[in-house]
Amino acid sequence: MSARTTVSAALALLSVGAFTGVASAVPAKGEADLRLTIAYRQAEYQPNADLEATVTVENVGTATAEGLTFSFDGNCSLPSKETEKLTSLKRLEPGEKKSEVLIGKQRNANEVTGTLTAKVGIAGVVDPTPADNEASATVKIVKAVGVAHGTAGRPGPRVHGRQRRRHHAAGRPRPGPRARRRAHRSAQGEVRLVFRLSAGGGAPRHPQRTVCTQLGGTT
Repeated sequence: MSARTTVSAALALLSVGAFTGVASAVPAKGEADLRLTIAYRQAEYQPNADLEATVTVENVGTATAEGLTFSFDGNCSLPSKETEKLTSLKRLEPGEKKSEVLIGKQRNANEVTGTLTAKVGIAGVVDPTPADNEASATVKIVKAVGVAHGTAGRPGPRVHGRQRRRHHAAGRPRPGPRARRRAHRSAQGEVRLVFRLSAGGGAPRHPQRTVCTQLGGTT
């Protein structure tokens, strides 16, 4: 065999090996990448009110996410019928997202904030960006302020014996019952009592007289 034939055979073997290697290469497999966010629907709530939070989970990866798991924490208590809105979700395609409004209550009505924390994952799989698999949101709990309206009256002017005699001596008639009632009503004022309700919504504590406006009267 000539040297030229030997070189040609060697080049042919190398070419076959190269093409075989290219054909047998496996493309890189995609990954699922989950992201979770939480947002309350209001800026603040009253004590013992329903706390409504929108929880959104999204697959921003390039592969289907299957076998999703969820966990919840915080001082916002969620009944099972609310958590099942998300725990029943087991699959998300690439680019797909799911949002649900979860309604909970404060665990402790004396606290001034409501916090909900949620986490999503795939059983047995490590997410490529685990930092965005968990989210938390906090909302203010504002205690109610009530206003009570009423009137506080003061007795009308009393006409003593000497005054009655002076009225009679001066020829002025003594005020009748109707005139005395009008004078008494005109001497009444309005009092606004502003109080802060207790955290549990019970009876007002420590009412304070803040406004006393004299509407009119006689001296």
